[in-house]
Amino acid sequence: MSGPSFSAVSIPDIAYREIDGARLHLDLHRPETSEPAPVVVYFHGGAWEVGERTDLLKTRMLPLVRRGIAVASVEYRLTGAAAFPAQLLDARAAVAWLRGRGGEFGLLTERIGAWGSSAGGHLAALLGLESPLAADGGPGAVPHAPLVSAVAAWNAPLDLDARCSRSWLEEAEDPAARGSEAALLGAPAYDPCNPRHRAANPIALVTAAAAPMQFVTGDRDRMVDPAESFRMHDALVRERVESAVAVVGGAGHEDLALDEAPTIDFTAAFFRRHLLGERERGGA
Repeated sequence: MSGPSFSAVSIPDIAYREIDGARLHLDLHRPETSEPAPVVVYFHGGAWEVGERTDLLKTRMLPLVRRGIAVASVEYRLTGAAAFPAQLLDARAAVAWLRGRGGEFGLLTERIGAWGSSAGGHLAALLGLESPLAADGGPGAVPHAPLVSAVAAWNAPLDLDARCSRSWLEEAEDPAARGSEAALLGAPAYDPCNPRHRAANPIALVTAAAAPMQFVTGDRDRMVDPAESFRMHDALVRERVESAVAVVGGAGHEDLALDEAPTIDFTAAFFRRHLLGERERGGA
């Protein structure tokens, strides 16, 4: 790890949203420094069905904090409670909370990053893209602007249309394979003509307005094809949006090898550049 190493200060169980009678929480992990810290929202994986905001705290989130970047790890509604766009609306609410309250915790909130892995990487990517859904989750008259300034999506499902397109033999051999996407969409198949389905499909939303993005994948990932990261990368590059892909050799889905120092350094440098901007280079 290059540069200074910081201790982490954690503030758990911060309620950021109340919806349908339930409170949603985030845990804030901040580098111990007197200077305001850049911050990213982090979304856990688990196929939108399972997982906790504390997953991979010690091996993934705290190493980023030690590199000087605060992490707000977010609880969001899972598909057992609600289908899409509930997850996106929760993610938006977490960003709004940070913008409104983050300064009280010593955070820089003019630019916020989004980070996530697997299903969480999918949500992070959506925050960095224009959306056809308005603030209430219904169709908007104009695209909803991206809410974050940089996105790191690790082993993320980014092409739902391709993931849901399966032959009769694939369905027979592995009938549960697309169950997670069906639960997310609340429908048995992806419909490209359905605005809500399209709003859940990151690769369908790429425009020149997208935030810079970084993708990390393992070359032995058997749950999310690494090709999805490359297709998303290509779509962004065609729109002249900054994008990069890092492939971790020998790593499978959510492999601990993803959390080794070189990958954390790669992501930390990306966020520092886009969240600190001129501040890091000594400018105004």
